[in-house]
Amino acid sequence: HRDLHSFPTRRSSDLEITDANGKINSELFDNRVELSPDTPLAVVTATIDIDGMEHTLARSAKAKFKRPKGQTDFVKADSDEYSFSVDGLPYTATDYNGWISAQICNVDLLPTCILGETFSNFTENDRKKAREVLTNLIGEMQPEAGNYPSIETDLEIHKPDDLVKLLNTNIKAATDELNQVPVKIGVHRDNLNLLKEADDNETEDYDAQINDICNQLYKVREKMNGKNNEANETNRNAQELSEKKRNLQKQSDEAQKECEEWMTKQSEYERNIETLTAIVENGKSACPTCGTMLDLSDEDLNEKKAQLDCYKEQLTIAREKVMEKDALAYNLEKEANAIVVPEFVTPDTTEEQNEIKHLNDILAEVKANKAIADNRKTQIAAEEAAIETLEASRKELGAKLAQNERKKISADKYVQDAAEMLSKAVNGNLKDTRIQMFETLKNGEQKPSCIITDKQGVKYSTLNFSARMLCNVEIARMFCRLLDVNLPCFVDECSVFDSKHLPIIDGTQMIYMRCSDDQKLVVL
Repeated sequence: HRDLHSFPTRRSSDLEITDANGKINSELFDNRVELSPDTPLAVVTATIDIDGMEHTLARSAKAKFKRPKGQTDFVKADSDEYSFSVDGLPYTATDYNGWISAQICNVDLLPTCILGETFSNFTENDRKKAREVLTNLIGEMQPEAGNYPSIETDLEIHKPDDLVKLLNTNIKAATDELNQVPVKIGVHRDNLNLLKEADDNETEDYDAQINDICNQLYKVREKMNGKNNEANETNRNAQELSEKKRNLQKQSDEAQKECEEWMTKQSEYERNIETLTAIVENGKSACPTCGTMLDLSDEDLNEKKAQLDCYKEQLTIAREKVMEKDALAYNLEKEANAIVVPEFVTPDTTEEQNEIKHLNDILAEVKANKAIADNRKTQIAAEEAAIETLEASRKELGAKLAQNERKKISADKYVQDAAEMLSKAVNGNLKDTRIQMFETLKNGEQKPSCIITDKQGVKYSTLNFSARMLCNVEIARMFCRLLDVNLPCFVDECSVFDSKHLPIIDGTQMIYMRCSDDQKLVVL
């Protein structure tokens, strides 16, 4: 427990206008006198008692001036010079604040402990942060989670306020999506009705038409194939006869050629026989050198006779061959000439081809119409499936929304119960002042807040000056009590602090403020 029995004083020679909440440099000095390099140092000192040990704190401010390069006059700098000390030892601003936070209380809360108006004004500007200050000071209130079974698991993951925000987000998202479902279903139903109407008006049996056209195509193609087969048969027969005739003619020519060769041999044999017959009959032969006829010896004569007999045999064979080959050539030529080769034909299928093209065009059109009809049926099935899915989604979203709304009720109740616990903890330190930790919105929703009122519920912003003073003193003492620190209390001599209210601040150093014409701060 820390008791501070004296409050900052000021040297009587210093001119200064004080402001408990002021952080602007110029407010440390007398604004009625223009600042200059000769402005005296502003010094504030305080003697405090902490557990029976006194400490002296000092803070000074010096108006800082600078002389720009090339000029003779000084101009005011953007910032001033500050110095801090504790028990005569110099401190940096950070260390000075750290010493106060460690020995007395948090520097940020110190103004409220001295002057409750600081926190009162804070609540008017930012209730959420003001509530956080009290929550951090007193501690987060946590009702028994088992009393809220629907959100017990969620509270293990999320903070209560975050859970409420999450549930609000989920509820809004589910509500928005749920509101869109009937619109989407209506769109699909309109599409479905149009598709079904078109499908009901469709009277064509496209499968029968396609089957009929395919049968017609089959018949036309069979007819065209018949013409082609007939022409192919004729041309194949002509090809075979032509080939046979060429072969016979070729064989006849070969036989005629052989006949001529044998006729040549026959003539040669006849000449040789004639020559040898004359030699044998005369018994003489011409000399190969001079041509003189010479008598043959018996041996030569016998040889010539043998040659004559040989040629006669060959002549007989040659004559037979001539007759044979001549007869063969004649017969083959006669057979070849007897063959009549029909003309090659090209079938005329123009009519069938045109008919096939016409039927294919009709078939393509019918198939396209059938595809449209089939696609319409597919679309009908898709629209029905989409409607069914949306109906299921509506049920699922409805169940999800109901679950989130139930959770939201529990979460709101949890937050409200926690706020009421926090309110009790806060207001247990107050007598004529109340701090409301939540407020009811127009839609009935409970919203965490921090609203200061008197005990009749009149808001701080509408209270008169005396009632505000009383609220501020109580708030300052509450912060001192929660921080376990006893700081002096500033009050002026107004009727609100009568004997009835003095016990509120009993045991606290009272600093009464009186107006005077001199410029001195007097501590009574």
